Amino acid sequence: MVAFDNTPIYIADADRVPAMAMCVTPWPKLVLLLRNPVQRTISHYEFLNDARVRKNKTIADWRLWVDDDFRLLREAGVIANRTKKEAKEFAGSREEAEAWKKYNRSPGSTYLLGRSLYSIQLRLWLAEMKKNQKPFSDLFVVQSEKIRNNTQLEFNRIMSFLGLEEYDLLSSEPKHETKKSGVQIPDDVRQQLEEFFAPYNEELYDLLGPEWKNAW
Repeated sequence: MVAFDNTPIYIADADRVPAMAMCVTPWPKLVLLLRNPVQRTISHYEFLNDARVRKNKTIADWRLWVDDDFRLLREAGVIANRTKKEAKEFAGSREEAEAWKKYNRSPGSTYLLGRSLYSIQLRLWLAEMKKNQKPFSDLFVVQSEKIRNNTQLEFNRIMSFLGLEEYDLLSSEPKHETKKSGVQIPDDVRQQLEEFFAPYNEELYDLLGPEWKNAW
């Protein structure tokens, strides 16, 4: 029997989910789907706004939400005015893990920016896998844009990783699309996010290998 579970929050809840997963079901293979962090943040904003609209609430201001999450990341210690050397030492440290835990449990947070900091979350997952002697080969990381652009090929790669028989998909059309609020991300905010995520993307490329270089 083959069973699947797909839950986006599992990667973000890296301060607790990996340990629970390794304890309860250490044998599954893991597939991690990652999207351009700026586009993921925009989609997250649209998703949250759609919920507000359905509750007859006003659409949230981009800058207010971004600034609020920056505040939470700073208060938790996830981000700070660190030198390159200090940032390198902080990455993968116990202090980083504690800072992520504090941020991830911040009451009232939308996690608008934090959930796009993939390198931090992946490091925590890899650390728990190593602790439990789970081979890194049990983790397969896929780029969302590649699935969208060449669905059948990427699907075949995933099936091969899982040890399952490949088959032709009936359709490659998207099954779920986030509703658009019509509120465009301001150009200065987009640039701010691109600059903010850039060093974390570089960390991710280092973790995943040269084939991920300049993915975003």
